[in-house]
Amino acid sequence: MNRTGLAIVLLCGMFAARVALAQDDWQDDFESFEPVWRQDAGDAQMRIDRHFRQAQIVHGGKLAEWIELTMGNGTHAHLSRQLTPSAVIDEWSASLWVWANRPGVTLLARAVLPRTLNPATGGPYTVLLHGTRYGDVDRWQRLEIRDPVRLLQSEVRLLRARLGGSTTIDPGEAYIDQLLVDAYAGSGRISLALDDMRIAGAVAVRPPGRRTTPATTVAATLSSNDVASLPEPLAGTETRNVSAARVDHNGTLLLPDGRTMFVRSIRYRGESLSFLGQLGFNAIELQTPASAALLDEAQRVGLWVICPPPADTAEDTGALSSAPSNWSAYSGVLAWQMGWELAEADYDEARARIDFVRQRDRLAGRPLVCQADSDLRRYSRQVDFLIARRQALGTSLELVAYRRWLDEQARLARPGTPFWVTLPTEPDPALLDQISVLTGGNAPSLSLAPEKLRLAALTALASGSRGILFESNTRLDAGDPATERRARVLELLNLELKLIEPWAATGSPGEVIPAAGTNVPVTAAVLKTRRSQMLLPMWTGASSQWVPDQAALNNVTFVVPGVSEETRAYELTPAGLHPLRHERVTGGQEIRLAEFGVSSMVLLTSDDEVIAHLSRRLNATRSRAAQLMTDVALAKYEVATQVSQGIVDRGRAFPEAGARLQMAQALLSGQQATSLSGAESDVYQQARRAMRPLRMLERAAWDAVAGELSSPVESPFAVNFATLPQQIAFANNVSGAVVGANQMPTGSCEDLDTMQRAGWRPWQHEYTPLEIGVALSPSLPHGGRSCLSLTARAAAGTPPPDVVESPPVWVTTPPVRFEASQLVKIHGWVRVRQPIAGTVDGLLVIDSWTGEALASRFNQTGDWREFTLYRAAPQTTELTLTFALTGVGEASIDDLTIEPVLRPATAPPPSGIARQGSAFTPAPR
Repeated sequence: MNRTGLAIVLLCGMFAARVALAQDDWQDDFESFEPVWRQDAGDAQMRIDRHFRQAQIVHGGKLAEWIELTMGNGTHAHLSRQLTPSAVIDEWSASLWVWANRPGVTLLARAVLPRTLNPATGGPYTVLLHGTRYGDVDRWQRLEIRDPVRLLQSEVRLLRARLGGSTTIDPGEAYIDQLLVDAYAGSGRISLALDDMRIAGAVAVRPPGRRTTPATTVAATLSSNDVASLPEPLAGTETRNVSAARVDHNGTLLLPDGRTMFVRSIRYRGESLSFLGQLGFNAIELQTPASAALLDEAQRVGLWVICPPPADTAEDTGALSSAPSNWSAYSGVLAWQMGWELAEADYDEARARIDFVRQRDRLAGRPLVCQADSDLRRYSRQVDFLIARRQALGTSLELVAYRRWLDEQARLARPGTPFWVTLPTEPDPALLDQISVLTGGNAPSLSLAPEKLRLAALTALASGSRGILFESNTRLDAGDPATERRARVLELLNLELKLIEPWAATGSPGEVIPAAGTNVPVTAAVLKTRRSQMLLPMWTGASSQWVPDQAALNNVTFVVPGVSEETRAYELTPAGLHPLRHERVTGGQEIRLAEFGVSSMVLLTSDDEVIAHLSRRLNATRSRAAQLMTDVALAKYEVATQVSQGIVDRGRAFPEAGARLQMAQALLSGQQATSLSGAESDVYQQARRAMRPLRMLERAAWDAVAGELSSPVESPFAVNFATLPQQIAFANNVSGAVVGANQMPTGSCEDLDTMQRAGWRPWQHEYTPLEIGVALSPSLPHGGRSCLSLTARAAAGTPPPDVVESPPVWVTTPPVRFEASQLVKIHGWVRVRQPIAGTVDGLLVIDSWTGEALASRFNQTGDWREFTLYRAAPQTTELTLTFALTGVGEASIDDLTIEPVLRPATAPPPSGIARQGSAFTPAPR
């Protein structure tokens, strides 16, 4: 696919805006001749005398179900029909039209509590949710069940009271599997007709017991729902019973081998699997079906595999017929990957593949996953887990906006759909290509700052993700400095994720709690389990996706509502568990972190078993955690020292660098002395403290250098701390450069016919519900008589959508061809008078050479705002720009130019600059 086509594909599905759709409705009009209601349990004797479909007494259509009953003494007698198991959520409701010759018939629904085992039956407890009661004798009356969450809470309280505390009742993951009619209206005969049943807001779940895991095993696992139920960690990699490996799932929970699991997967690039296991991953992700040899090796080291199903299902559904008939050979597969970047046009083919795999793998019943760029609603009905994939780190998408985008994904899918989130582990390949071209192949060793990766992981956890798929473009065992840093950062992050796995895998995301005080850029996400809560404090300062600020403060406090007085608070790190100061205040429990850092976590519990369990886990992690934090801090110190010197060498004064480096050095020296005492938690804490002055140094340098630009994405060198010296040289170079003739002669936006003949192309999303406009507007252009205007509005009389699923309208410029390595200056003006609604992206400006990695975002500019982008041709190819309006609103573009950068005006390149082809590139130090 060429770059122009790629830009269009990106717009069709990659972006943040999504449209929320209505929930699933299901209706039975009773038009078939076969009765579906069956006699069920009850304490009254009940005999069915006649039961058939008839056409005499009907509510709608031609038929209704007729039942004549004889009742004995008692209180209830039930008729039932099975439903597809559906989650108990506020939006679920049921209705049934009833005609009877006596009052008292009641509509009910059965709710199953899979986390609570009933010892009398060996299965989970069930409760009945009561709906309305029939009273209009000899007339049709609509009986309803609404507000099932409230009804369930009421029934759970009654069940707890009845059991008297002998059993802990956990309503988590409850689902509805039956609709019932209590036909008891006193002893004697009763006749009733049933018609027009409707279920609204149904969110299908797969309950335990429908797969190979015994129901009692799953129920027992779910009933504990906390850390005490999980096995203790081993000193090495995780192990599992591979001879009986199986995967089950219930609602949002993943249960391989009957254990709750938070997925920590890495994209496999040929590394030793034992090495990946030592880094703390519990799964690998393949882009092709797994071989028998790889599956055997993965099972030996305790890793699960996520991969496409056998045969080339991506190309032809019929190819699946060649798959081996015995799919038990794939017992090491955790989930089948059913596709990436799926859109509306792919749905029918994807559904056929999904149906085939479910049929072929029905005994093992492994969950199916996919990543859809659009049409999430329909795809979420077909698979068990959706993958949310969006690049935020190193882009113009703020992490707070990324959190909004993740939340919107859940709103766009069917309610209750569990998600896994992808996270990059290294800079985007498009960025690396640009830097390689601009440096003549002598790019510095680049990696993602550990703080950025951890902040993104916390954002995923806060959104309710049940797993993280770490993306990797290169091997993790390559041995170069950047890869070694990346491996250590990932191992440390995996230690944390494994430590809090019970909360990440089973916890319910709660409210986001802001830190007390004014303008404190810290919030805490809450993950709740039955016996404890985990607070995940996060630094929310601006531009953290590029270079995080200090991300550390003293005496940060949170007021956590709904916490009992006996609850205790602890700071949790992979190296220790430390009591925190807390007290009861108005509004909840006040928790104080004396030293908030980027790796702070807070445990709230009154359960000694939870503390004991974590203490045992920490015994297995604290020594390695202290060593890893030390290694990460030393590597960060080394990079900061080199970059600081590079900034000075290029003629920039950087006086604060010395003080910050000395502070970090002193802390690391003290940390090394502390390590002799063997106090791992103190070693970890000292290394963590050393990171703070280094982050402050990095941010100060980045603010000074990148702050000179209209946006950091103006230059590929400005989006990473490690390339700031090259950015200084690059800025000196282009400021005195001569540019060639403008290659975009129609960029003044004066005549629409001329623009179209030149190759400008408007596009609109095929399924958008909005009214679209692409026109030249005479309203206050930046220059000349007119400007190009993009509009997306709700139709008259309809409210605008809260979330827009895909960019409703965009335009692409004519392609301009450049030779390999040619440096190009892109310049123009945009105006977004009012915020663009329903999106986190606003107006996107994307060049086809770098895609979303270096896209500019404009959500509100007020008046005209200038933008400049410097890009280098990665090869001899064409360049196009795409302007995408991603939500509801209006945006304008004017005076666009694309010019080749030719040579310095009067002098050779400054010191530190070398010439490469027709571009000017910073020379390596």
